[in-house]
This record gives sequence, structure tokens and C-alpha cells, in this order.
Amino acid sequence: MDKYPPQGVATPVDVQRLNGLCYYGLVAAVPGANQFTIPSLAGQGAGKFAVNGAYYAWVLRDAGGAAAAPQGEIKAITAYDTSTGKFTTAAFSAAVDIGDEILVIHPAQAFALAVSGSPLDDLRARVGWETASLADKLTAARAAKLDLITTSVAKQPTFEHLTIPLTVQYSGDVEPATKTIVVTTEQASPDYTIPLTLPAPSDARVVVNNIVARIAATRDSGSSGQLWCRVYVDVQDGAHRIFNINLMDPSFNPVVGDFNTSSVPAAFALLKDGASHNILVFLFVDSGDCVISSMEFWEGVGRAGTGFGNCIDILHTGFIQISGAMGAIGGGTAELNVYNDSDLNQSRLWRCTGSVLTALGIGGAVPLLLAKTALGIWMVGSQASDLNYVNTLYITLRND
Repeated sequence: MDKYPPQGVATPVDVQRLNGLCYYGLVAAVPGANQFTIPSLAGQGAGKFAVNGAYYAWVLRDAGGAAAAPQGEIKAITAYDTSTGKFTTAAFSAAVDIGDEILVIHPAQAFALAVSGSPLDDLRARVGWETASLADKLTAARAAKLDLITTSVAKQPTFEHLTIPLTVQYSGDVEPATKTIVVTTEQASPDYTIPLTLPAPSDARVVVNNIVARIAATRDSGSSGQLWCRVYVDVQDGAHRIFNINLMDPSFNPVVGDFNTSSVPAAFALLKDGASHNILVFLFVDSGDCVISSMEFWEGVGRAGTGFGNCIDILHTGFIQISGAMGAIGGGTAELNVYNDSDLNQSRLWRCTGSVLTALGIGGAVPLLLAKTALGIWMVGSQASDLNYVNTLYITLRND
């Protein structure tokens, strides 16, 4: 008869040889909840199995012989009474019973069993062991990769292309024949009502800061020394008046003016809102009469005459490219300048003149500009009576 059983067959004797790593015992009593007593494991020493790296109790075999719970389960030992061999553990799914076979396993050995695939769910949870299936792991890895790709794509710069039509509005000659002015005070009804709609920017990042208007009339004859002209937007009051001029004075016919929040805020708010508004023209003389044969009115986004000033801000941080159309009504030449943050103390980024927004000094190409928080467009003209305007802007924004 062989001294040892065939290879691969485990017996309690084999297990006993592993003392220190594994102890075998048969439950003889169940003194309380989550407790069992193994007399053969009494006397191992106080704190042997439950202090500083607690051992684990693995139910090797259920006494009923049907492999019912808690067979195959493993729980940490939380207390050990060396005098009786009583063990206290974390709760199993079913109570340990008399006759159950228990292996008390060293934590290192228990971890090795977890790595090898034994069903040590409690231990795996304690040591953070990953119990997901290979398919789950592959799915998670794929999701992580997609997240990385998505994040990388999200970090790529995007580009926006804006078309901002700011078309200059022109009334044409609103006097079909001639008009004789004899009144010496401003009347209640206008001599001319001119409905015009100045387009507003379609994007809130393009901010109009100045509206420019121009009026011109032709005097044919008359005995008056003065021809007064007052112009309002929608409402005949001081808050909506944009011109109060003597058209008999050559320096005021034609005449241009700048309108903004500082000069006439109520009228400016109407002119830039993109809606249709009535330009009301009132004429009167000092004495005698005055015969006029033409009356014209223009409005746009830009600046008047030779006064250098801001008319548009483009709110953006990062790279920006601007092109489009500009010009001057009256015979002179318009000049457009771009500054960072609308601040003249900053160095000028770009300057162009003429009718098309192209750059000077760099081969006519439209430059790529870098804005801190905004770009300010400033204009000036070569003649005092010119309306200098921006007609259309084509803007490309890079968003990082």
C-alpha cells in the first residue's frame, strides 16, 4: 500500500503539512452568528488568525454533501479564541454548520488563489482584484480609447466663417421736382420722410459702435440767407435729432456726422438695431424763400470725414482673419485700421486703404491676426465731407 494517495488527490493530512499557510478543520459547534468552533485548531495562540493581516476561512465542503452555500465561499476572520478554537468571520451567504470542512488560509495564499481564479469574491473585493470578463475588459478598453480619441478631437481647433453685410443705405434723390421753402420755423410735419433699414450684424460678437450719416441738397434759387435743416430718427425731439445745420453754408452741404452712445444714444440705438426707421427731414428759412431741387441721405457703419475713430469691435480671443469691402462716399479715400482690444495704446495690427480690405506692405494678402479679447476697427477719411464705411465683412475665427 502506498504511503501517499495518488497525485492530485488532497487529504486533510496533506493540508496539515502546510501549517502556517493553511489549516484544515471540521466544525464541531456553531456558538453564535458568523461563528464556528474547530477544536483541532484550538491553542494556536492569541491573535493568531485575526490580527495584522487576518487569515481567511474558506468553506471547503458543506456537510450536507450537495455543495450548497456556503461551500466555496471565503470570508475574512475577524476574531479567534485560542482557548476553544472559536472563529468569528464576516457573514457568509448562508450560515456555517456543524460538520462543514474549513480551510483557514494565510492572506498571501488567499491572494494567490484569487489570482488563479478561485471564487474568492470577498477577497477580490478587498484587494481590488478585477473580476470582469475578458469581453468586459475589451469593451472597457475600447470605450477608453474612444474617449481618448473624442477628447483629442475636441481639442482640435475649429473654424467659423461669418458674413456680416453692413450695406450702406442710400435714399436716392427724394425730391422729384422742386420744393420751395418759405416757413421760418420748424413745422410739425416733415418735408421728407425717408424709410431706411441699415442691416445689423447677424452675430453678437460683431459690435457696431458708430453710425455715420450724410445729407446733401441742391439749392436752385431763392432770397433767403439761410436754409435750416433738422433731421430726426422716427421721433421729432432732441433725443432723436441727428442733424441741425444750415445748408446755405458751403461747409455743411454736404455734411456728415458720427452718431454713437456718447452723442445721441436714443437715435443711435434705433439706427443700429436692423429695423426700418423713418429719417424725418424738416426745412425752414430765416426769411424770404429757398427753392431746392434735390435731397439725398446716406447712412452706414463707419466714420465721418477726417475724424479718426472706432466703429466696430469683433469680440474674439485667438486667431482671426478679416476681409471684405470698404469705401468712401464723397470722392475721397477711406482708411481702415485694426487694433487689439480697441485700444490705441496697443500697436496697430493692420492698415488698409481703398475699397477692398487688403493689407499694406505684405503683398496684398489678408493677414492672420491674433486677438487678446477683441479687435477694434477704426476708420478715417481723406475729405471732411466723406462718409467712410465698411460695407461687408468676411470673418474667419479660429476657436482653440
